[in-house]
Amino acid sequence: MNSPRMHLWRPAFALWHRDVVRFLRQRNRIVSALLTPVVFWVLLGAGFTPSFRPPGGESISYLAYFFPGIEKIASVLEISTYQLENPSQIL
Repeated sequence: MNSPRMHLWRPAFALWHRDVVRFLRQRNRIVSALLTPVVFWVLLGAGFTPSFRPPGGESISYLAYFFPGIEKIASVLEISTYQLENPSQIL
């Protein structure tokens, strides 16, 4: 099972493992990664819900409409923040 392709994944796995261990050791990073999207979702959702009218006359709240987008934005924000804090880790 030692194919040449397997050797290509070892460095990627090592980097992933190191970053996951580093992430899990920093409690404040875990809390901020979970809390930031929730705060954005609640505040923006509560503010825009009264004026939100989706096209097609569907009956959906702005909170339900906004949730997938805020999830993606939060993950990109977390990755970019990590890279700014550790510029020597950029591949």
